[in-house]
Amino acid sequence: MTPCPAHLPPDNCDDNLTYACTTGPLTGGACGGTITREHKVTDDCGNTKTCNQTITVDDNTMPTITCPDNVTVECEDEVPACPASFAAFDALPGASASDNCDDNLTYACTTGPLTGGACGGTITREHKVTDDCGNTKTCNQTITVDDNTLPSISCPDNVTVECEDEVPACPASFAAFDALPGASASDNCDDNLTYACTTGPLTGGACGGTITREHKVTDDCGNTKTCNQTITVDDNTMPTITCPDNITVECEDEVPACPASFAVFDALPGASASDNCDDNLTYACTTGPLTGGACGGTITREHKVTDDCGNTKTATG
Repeated sequence: MTPCPAHLPPDNCDDNLTYACTTGPLTGGACGGTITREHKVTDDCGNTKTCNQTITVDDNTMPTITCPDNVTVECEDEVPACPASFAAFDALPGASASDNCDDNLTYACTTGPLTGGACGGTITREHKVTDDCGNTKTCNQTITVDDNTLPSISCPDNVTVECEDEVPACPASFAAFDALPGASASDNCDDNLTYACTTGPLTGGACGGTITREHKVTDDCGNTKTCNQTITVDDNTMPTITCPDNITVECEDEVPACPASFAVFDALPGASASDNCDDNLTYACTTGPLTGGACGGTITREHKVTDDCGNTKTATG
C-alpha cells in the first residue's frame, strides 16, 4: 500500500503546517475492496483541514506456473498419481508457481485419458493454481507410456526320452507351458503373455540325438523373449524276447533250420519279440552242437533280436 505523503500543502500564514495521516480498514476484501485514507493539515493557530483519499485493492493478476518435467513410464499403472497438495506439486522436478499477492495458492490437477495406447501413447495432465481472488493459471504436462522392456522367460527342464515318438508335443497355451517343471515367464506390464513354441529336427539320430525346442513369449507391445529347451532322444532299453516252444525230434537231421527272418521266428509256436521303439527288429539265430548223443541228447539254439540302437536281447531254447 502507498504510504502517507511526506510533503505538505501551503497555508495563507503558516509555511510550516503540521500534517497527519490516518488509514482506515480495507472494506470489501482484497478482490475489489477499498481503503479510505484521511489526510489532515493544521496551522500554527490550530486551524485544521482534512481530505479523504480512496485506495482500491483489486487483484486481477494471474498467478504464474511452470509444469513438472514431462515423464515416461513403461506401464499405464506406473503413471504417478496427481500431487495431493500444492506443496507436493511444488516439490516435483521442474514445477513452480507463485502469485503477486497470495502466498497460499490453491492447487488442482486433472489427468486426461491415455491416447495412442500403452505402446507409445501419451497422457495430458493439467496442473492449475488459483489465488484468493479466483485468478487462475494452468499448464499441461505430458506423461508418455511406452513399454520397451522384454518379458522374462525360463525354459522347462531339459528332458530325455527313449523314442522319438515319445517327444512331448509343444504346450498348447501359456498356461500349459507355465505348468511344466522349471518353466516360467512374466512381464512388467502384461499379465496375459502370448506364447508360441517351435520344435526343431532330431539331430544325431534316435540313439543319442537331440531336439532343440524354442519357447517364445510376447507382450502386448510386441516385446519378445525366447529360450531353448533340449530334448534328448536316447534308446537304452533292450528288446524283449520269448523263445519258441522246445521241440523233440527223432533224428539229428530232423532238427529244423534256424528261422531265416524275424517274421519266420515270430511265426513259430511260443515265439515273440518286441521293442519299445523299433518295429523292425534284426533277428539272428545260432545253433549249438548236439550234446549227449543222438539217443537222448540236446541242442541249444540261441535266438537274438537287436533294435536300431544296438540294444540286444537273447533267449535260448
